[in-house]
Amino acid sequence: MGDAAVMTSTTSVLLIEDDDDDYMLTKDILESVPGTDYALTWCSSLDTAQELLSEARTPHFDVCLVDCGLGGGDGLEVLRYFASQELDIPCIMLTGRADAAADRAAMALGAADYLVKGRFDAETLERSVRYAIDNATVVRRLRDSEARFRSVIGAATDGIVLMDNNSVVLASNQAANELVGLPDTNVVGRSCVEFLTPESIEGLIRAVDLDPTTGRLANDTGQEIDATPLEAHFIHDAGNLVPVRLSITSWVSGGERFWSVTVRDLSETRALSDRLEFQAFHDPLTGLANRSLLKDKISNRLRAVGFADGIPALIFVDLDNFKMVNDTFGHEVGDELLVVVASRVAACVRQSDVVARLGGDEFAVFLHSCRSSKEAEAVGRRLVDVLAEPVILGGLPVVPSGSVGVALAQSPSMSTEELISDADLAMYSAKTAGKNRMAVFDPSMNTSSFERIRIENDLRLALTAGQISVAYQPVVRLDTGRIHGFEALARWTDLERGEVPPGVFVAVAEDSGLIEELGRAVLERAVTETADIQRQLGRTYQVNVNLSTWQLADKDLVPSARSLLTDSGLAPGTLTLEVTESVMVGHVDRALAVLNDLRDLDVKLALDDFGTGYSSLSYLHLLPLDALKADRSFVTRHEEPAGEALLRAIVAIGSSLGLRTVAEGIEDEAELASVRRLGYDLGQGYLFSKPVPLGDLTELLEAEIAHN
Repeated sequence: MGDAAVMTSTTSVLLIEDDDDDYMLTKDILESVPGTDYALTWCSSLDTAQELLSEARTPHFDVCLVDCGLGGGDGLEVLRYFASQELDIPCIMLTGRADAAADRAAMALGAADYLVKGRFDAETLERSVRYAIDNATVVRRLRDSEARFRSVIGAATDGIVLMDNNSVVLASNQAANELVGLPDTNVVGRSCVEFLTPESIEGLIRAVDLDPTTGRLANDTGQEIDATPLEAHFIHDAGNLVPVRLSITSWVSGGERFWSVTVRDLSETRALSDRLEFQAFHDPLTGLANRSLLKDKISNRLRAVGFADGIPALIFVDLDNFKMVNDTFGHEVGDELLVVVASRVAACVRQSDVVARLGGDEFAVFLHSCRSSKEAEAVGRRLVDVLAEPVILGGLPVVPSGSVGVALAQSPSMSTEELISDADLAMYSAKTAGKNRMAVFDPSMNTSSFERIRIENDLRLALTAGQISVAYQPVVRLDTGRIHGFEALARWTDLERGEVPPGVFVAVAEDSGLIEELGRAVLERAVTETADIQRQLGRTYQVNVNLSTWQLADKDLVPSARSLLTDSGLAPGTLTLEVTESVMVGHVDRALAVLNDLRDLDVKLALDDFGTGYSSLSYLHLLPLDALKADRSFVTRHEEPAGEALLRAIVAIGSSLGLRTVAEGIEDEAELASVRRLGYDLGQGYLFSKPVPLGDLTELLEAEIAHN
């Protein structure tokens, strides 16, 4: 008996048989098969077969014949070994006696056939071998096909779920498992309804006409089903909902209905859609609602039946002097301020209210319902207060402010545009009244809006006709109490209106672009009239004239000033132009060049309202200044620790830069005593004199001269 007797043929057979006679008998039977050649390899034991099969050069066997009584033991061990090693060789069991139990056991372990020795001939063995090989080939092809199918299904980006007619999951791919956050073993065997929201289950029942009680088709005719795709939500194992689109097909096989569901994850699509929708209706910088969304919210609210749950109100907020922030610190810092403002405004309202950025430095708050106008006004006042809280910009503390307009819906029939117009007029009224305050809409504001247009037209005519006059407020030396000079202030007396408040017509001039012409008119008259006073009284009083940023940008400012000083005969060095910190707005280099050119004309320069603007202290030493003027708001707070500290700081800065300091708005003896004690050089205010016409000023100066 040899361990490896080999025959060359087209069909390779491995025989594991420990009986030499049975080997020879099997060999003879194979050789006697007509029209077929076999290459037979004989191993007398499982160990020998294992050794042979473990060799790298071992040829592939088409079939294996196994003796059931191998070595007096259990030939089924061969089947177990083949299975453990995943050897793809069909096995035919050969036994010395018929045994139904052994037959079933062999078949259960994967045997292809079971033959009784001495009871099969060449034809039977050939048929058994051919069947085993053909069957193995079919199984192999099915297995390969299934592997390819599973590979395709497994690689699919969409989830795929196969279910029986009771909605129990029979199979699912990786994509489907990931949508519910569970492995395959935790998905298969469970009802699909466990992974769907109640709303999704209802949609599924409607989509495929299921009986809600049984979960089966309400009327199953055995036809294939290709349902219209529907959107649903899977319940992820983590608890979150996953938006999906379900494409459902169903068919009947072997009398049983099966369901296939293709599941597409809509998370990215929904997220993109949500982002696009958010971008369409929200401000990209602050994340607040934009004008379109605000109008939709207002329109929907106004269409509601009545105001039983409260009166809706709209509040407009406009930052004061925001352009100065942008031009002084740059747009990035300006954007930073807008984000801070957005956060502050949003913190003032309820979750049901809408906060919007309308563009630029304009914001709006839509209060869904208010019990009364007082509630809306309270929100408006709160907005004014929070906007005035300091914020660090460019490394420096800045105190912003805002003008706030409040308007309540007059009736459910009111249009969105009307409510917006009312809030806008109220906000504009607050800005006109001096900024940093709140105004509530009043129907008279419609008239005021029309009146503002008339004021603009009449002011234009007054400037053309030279009807702008000048009032003068004395500036006093605080050490002697004598008049040092005076500030020239614009005045307009209209034939119809009478005395028009400066706060009204100056604001109109700024908004309409007439401020440059108004400033030029005041400068010319003040210089001319002061020159006359100097000649008349023989004294060189200083005259202060406000210079707007618009005038500073005028390329003819310096030549015009030179001609004016020459023609008027004003004493050299007695014209002081007062500029605000906004001179550093925009083109800083040009502003400095213009100020230095004015200085070359022997024009003195004072920084007005110092400490209330947005400019950086780093710019201060660049300005060719002669004086700093402390704002009235600081003087009134002289008894407060913070107010006194600010006044003291201005004196210290002026002293370090060699500048005179002026305290504005002194109205009582206590304020005078305080600024004197702190070391201010000059002062002005109603304690000394209110602004007076030229004639009264002349008399005041003459009286002082006579007294001294």
